[in-house]
Amino acid sequence: MLHVNGQRYVVTGFDTQWVKNARKVGKGMLARGRKIEEVALEELPVEDRPPILREFPLQVPHGVQYFEKFLNIPGDPESLAAAAPHCPVFRLDVLQ
Repeated sequence: MLHVNGQRYVVTGFDTQWVKNARKVGKGMLARGRKIEEVALEELPVEDRPPILREFPLQVPHGVQYFEKFLNIPGDPESLAAAAPHCPVFRLDVLQ
């Protein structure tokens, strides 16, 4: 999970099953320890993804290797931003 400008995001380097489910259902459960919250999952349009993807190697450096391996790109911020068409990004909003 990334935090950018007060918002929470999740990203991936390809269409996984959870991405397909998120697109179809538009919500999910986020659990951390005993805390569970229901969240809306709003996929960002491709043009809005680069700023979030630039943050990924800074906030989740241990996850960069997966982008490098599966997308065959360097793990630097600008390379990840350029890969926006291939990287689903979802904003998480708490459902009440």
